[in-house]
Amino acid sequence: MSFLWDRLKFNKQYAGFPIYQVGVVFIMILAEMIAHTSVFPYSFFMLKSFNIANNDSEIPKYSGYIAFAFSLSQVFCNIFWSKVSDRVGRKPVLLTGLFGAAVSMLLWGFSTNFYLALASKVLGGLLNGNVAVARTILGEISPNKRHHSLTFSIIPLSFNIGSVIGPLIGNHDSFNDRKGRNYYDNAEPTVTNWNSVLITKRGLAEGYPYALPNIVVALILFFAAVVVTLFLEETHDTRKTERDRGIELGDSLRRKFGFEVEKRSWQLETTYNSMFRDEEEEEGEETNNLIDEQTGEIRPNSIGLHSLGSSDSLDLSGDENHGQNLEESFEGNFSRQFTDDIPSRLKSPFTVDVINSIISHFLMTSHVLVYAEFLPVFLASRIQAETLQFPLKIKGGFGMNINEIGKILSMTGLFGIIVVLFILPAMNKRFSSLIIYRIALVSFSLCYFFIPEYIFILPDYNPKMPKVAVEVLLYINAIIKEFASVLAFSQIIAIIHRSAAPEHRAIVNGYAVSVSGLANLASPLLWGYLMTTFENWGYTTFFWWLLSLMASVGVLHSFLLKNN
Repeated sequence: MSFLWDRLKFNKQYAGFPIYQVGVVFIMILAEMIAHTSVFPYSFFMLKSFNIANNDSEIPKYSGYIAFAFSLSQVFCNIFWSKVSDRVGRKPVLLTGLFGAAVSMLLWGFSTNFYLALASKVLGGLLNGNVAVARTILGEISPNKRHHSLTFSIIPLSFNIGSVIGPLIGNHDSFNDRKGRNYYDNAEPTVTNWNSVLITKRGLAEGYPYALPNIVVALILFFAAVVVTLFLEETHDTRKTERDRGIELGDSLRRKFGFEVEKRSWQLETTYNSMFRDEEEEEGEETNNLIDEQTGEIRPNSIGLHSLGSSDSLDLSGDENHGQNLEESFEGNFSRQFTDDIPSRLKSPFTVDVINSIISHFLMTSHVLVYAEFLPVFLASRIQAETLQFPLKIKGGFGMNINEIGKILSMTGLFGIIVVLFILPAMNKRFSSLIIYRIALVSFSLCYFFIPEYIFILPDYNPKMPKVAVEVLLYINAIIKEFASVLAFSQIIAIIHRSAAPEHRAIVNGYAVSVSGLANLASPLLWGYLMTTFENWGYTTFFWWLLSLMASVGVLHSFLLKNN
């Protein structure tokens, strides 16, 4: 194993990697990803229990409404929170986002109708701009280019780990009664009994069958907020030297556990100021010795003027304009230096490379989001074998239950962890970010194209095929998609980061996330309508093939990107 590690030279590639601070940011992002993915296994059944859809085929439309509302609120607030982070620092904005996410998840879990669930998602979008701020922080704590791929890969890594933990929380056994009946299958309106809800877990499950996983998620978000408070260092240029009492408490805890922690800049400044005051008192006495008590003039020998040659002697009285000339010279040099900096400061952050990278990010985010939103719906939809006709005519879905869907979403996330830890470093060592990105985009297109065709292998349609064959194909498809997601997200974030000038990276990240928010805004609404339409026509295949075509457009557009 050590031979393989030396052969790959990961230790040289990642020497000096800021693992401690990256790890803190990873915990924060992971908590939010767990919250995001925990709703996937039961979202279909939760919307069904609200009795707002006339039939199952309309549920994707309402799922699209919720995703639309969340994305709309984030589009309006991502740039706002990025600008706030430039004023008050990155850390306060992250803590605000974690608090907003926790409140949103609790409201979502206790929702008894569609409109309350919708409001909870809007609130979560308004209070949370952590994705853009986290990207900026990662770039600031990891300035070395060879660390970019690993640094930015913690975002897809956290999503993959979150996609394992989140669905397991959302698919917890406490949702089922002792007879095995699932509360999500109950289409009757839920009648709330507050006394039973507040007293026992059994009452909580009966009154609010979706509350328990969201309470757990809120506690995870609270834990992440504590970790950020105690251990995350501020990275803003002008704020990182200010005193942080949370960091001081975290440092004291680390010292108690035997870690060596250096003094912070504000602590060193306090020590320096104390020493400086002592030195000023001593220098005050020495300065008095430099002045002739009788004449009140400075003794030349005291400051070493006797050692200057005639050519180097100081003429302090021969030129009345000497001081004025020095002042004009200084002002001229400062003015030239300042005006030289003006063009770079006034230069637009949105160069052709930046715009193309943001467009590519928009396209990729759009189809990945659609897949994540509507694959569980497609898997959970009832099998209608009598309407199937190979290769195009499909109505309904795979007829999977919540446990089967949760296992697919969870187990494939484990492969994403392997990709980040082993496959991605090896590929980064041999290929450029752009080539890796294109490989990922091609993989997306293939996954979307083949996913609907697996339904024709179901035993309900083809009795000769075992059910395990469909499951294996779905797992393979999901693994390839996870492989593509890890590669694509880590590389496009690095491409955006490198395409922007250093002084503009914070604002570029903010706009990039907001534009991807537009994808989150438009895609679920549009594609939810398309899925419902194709479902009613009996040609769901076209939904997934259109998604594959969109991914192919992204492949072609990637040739406009550059390796900066």
